[in-house]
Amino acid sequence: MLPAGCRFLGVVKANAYGHGSLAVARR
Repeated sequence: MLPAGCRFLGVVKANAYGHGSLAVARR
């Protein structure tokens, strides 16, 4: 599992990109 920090950054990035969450989850 990814660290809480990476997870938080991923959520923020997903919100910024909107649909970026899928790209982050795929990676």
